[in-house]
Amino acid sequence: MRKIFMAFLGVVLLLSMINPAYTNNLGEAATSEGETKSTAIPVTATAALKGELTDYSTKYYKVTMPDNGELSISMANTGDSIDVSVWDSQGDDLLAILDSENEIGPMKTTMGFAKGQVIYIMIDGYGESSKYDIQLGFKAKGNFEKEPNNHIAKSQLLSLNTKTSGYVDDDMDYRDYYKFTLTKPGKVTVKLSNSKQGELYFGLMNEDEKDYDYLITNPLKSGSTSMEIGLPVGTYYMSVSGDSLSNEPIPYQLELKFTAGTNYETESNDKKAEADPIKLNSSYQGFHNGGYDNDVYSFRLTKKEKLKFSVSDSVNFMTVENGERELEWVVPEDTTSGVATKTIELAPDTYYVRINGSSSTPYNLKVQSITAALAASKVTVKNNYNKNDSVTVSGIQKENLIKVYDKSSGGKLLASKKSTGTSTTLSIKQLSQKAGKVYVTNTKAGSLESARTAVSYKAEPSAPLKASQVKITNNRAKNDVIKVSSIKKGDTIKVYNKASGGKLLVSKKAKGTSVDLSVKQLSQKAGKVYVTVTRSGLLGSSKTAISYKAEQSAPLKASQIKVKNNKGKSDTITVKSIKKGDTIKVYNKASGGKLLVSKKSAGTSTTLSVKQLGKKAGSVYVSITKSGLRESSKVKMSYKKE
Repeated sequence: MRKIFMAFLGVVLLLSMINPAYTNNLGEAATSEGETKSTAIPVTATAALKGELTDYSTKYYKVTMPDNGELSISMANTGDSIDVSVWDSQGDDLLAILDSENEIGPMKTTMGFAKGQVIYIMIDGYGESSKYDIQLGFKAKGNFEKEPNNHIAKSQLLSLNTKTSGYVDDDMDYRDYYKFTLTKPGKVTVKLSNSKQGELYFGLMNEDEKDYDYLITNPLKSGSTSMEIGLPVGTYYMSVSGDSLSNEPIPYQLELKFTAGTNYETESNDKKAEADPIKLNSSYQGFHNGGYDNDVYSFRLTKKEKLKFSVSDSVNFMTVENGERELEWVVPEDTTSGVATKTIELAPDTYYVRINGSSSTPYNLKVQSITAALAASKVTVKNNYNKNDSVTVSGIQKENLIKVYDKSSGGKLLASKKSTGTSTTLSIKQLSQKAGKVYVTNTKAGSLESARTAVSYKAEPSAPLKASQVKITNNRAKNDVIKVSSIKKGDTIKVYNKASGGKLLVSKKAKGTSVDLSVKQLSQKAGKVYVTVTRSGLLGSSKTAISYKAEQSAPLKASQIKVKNNKGKSDTITVKSIKKGDTIKVYNKASGGKLLVSKKSAGTSTTLSVKQLGKKAGSVYVSITKSGLRESSKVKMSYKKE
């Protein structure tokens, strides 16, 4: 019966071409109610249409949609030969066909329409008497396919970030067209869901119906299938078509999501002339369709740079090209990390990145500049004693990230700091007491970390000596002695005459836990020396200031002293051949004892008076203290009795 109807439809279309006045019987003059379009019987969108056609006649019904929504048309199988066709208000588009053949059960089709839209239902009987039983149903819906949209010229405009429901079947309504407009570039995500078995085909195309991408649902089960694609500003078209495994239409839901952005591949970019321009140090997401797809990107270098290319391992291969030839290939089939990389040093020029793939999985592309390694001369390391060590880097840019490692690869990150100017100093609690190396990197904002620069540093200074560890004897008429104790075997002691710079007076390596250093002459007068210690593997310590006393004055000779033990008056001690300012002291004992008298000389001799030395013979002990020197040893002078 369908063949008969389709043959009839072909005749109708042929007649309409020969005689424009004849258009699917819709324009014929009225003979009785419902026999032509102009006399179509108005019914509601939920009406029951029942009746009988005689002598191969036709009946028309007119339906006006009460709202946006879906209209269902169900026809019971009466056993008679009935064809039902649905036409738009102009009679131009045949929207659906239901034909009853004896072996087919109840039939149904569903379509979406806009509020106020008018359609015509034409029922044709193929016999002397044909009964029909048709039920109309309507459900209001906001986002629903609106017929007629079975031509690209009649594509239904969809809003982004919305869901739209629709139906397709194997008869007249086998394809629905939609369109959307992008006012910004970005990523479009399409999700197509079918709630019944049946294969759905979705195509994204331009106005000439050239596909950008497509997807196909699983025909054996319901579910959803999605795809992503990057697109520039413009208007795009979509089609949904179906191949049902049953006699009923396949309901579907079409969802569009849009994410604005300039870091997406924009179709079509299959050739160098259509390449997407990219920026260094930015991530881009690309999309391959189910077939082999080339995506081309371009960038320009104004100076020589080392670059790292990274691409997802879901692609077939990536090439780096200039205007003349391919420079490098990346085939990521053996990668295990999910990302394939290649580092290339390139001269100033325009370059192209071509990515070929057949997987519909999105991929990521990144071309990153690698920061140039620091010159060792720009790095200063201070290995301090008893405070944090420091690494100072100069000749950099603001916002550069400096990192310090303990090894040339891997190892431990010792310090990290972002520069606030053209130099920066990083503090490290402890590098090592002994000499060693650190490895320093520089990372410019947005770029990759540089290679590590090895920078040597000296050992820490040794711990300085304490003053209590050093004893100085400033001898008269023989070498002076500096004794350092509580040290370690192998320590080197150095003695200087100044706190900074100065002359090295003596140096000696200890053979035990103490050491004596001999200096021919420190000074006759009191003063200071500056002593350092250098432990094995370390630098010399800071200088410790050690004070020493003056030398002893030369003792008096007996010939210089004359003692008179007078009777009835004070006794006297006269000292001659001395200098003005010399101090003479007289004691009653050789060691300790009592100071009997003391006097500073006003000339080259002086006389000291003692009230009573003793009536009997005895001895006194006389010392001299010259200016700036210590007191001499005592000279014993005997005296007679009074």
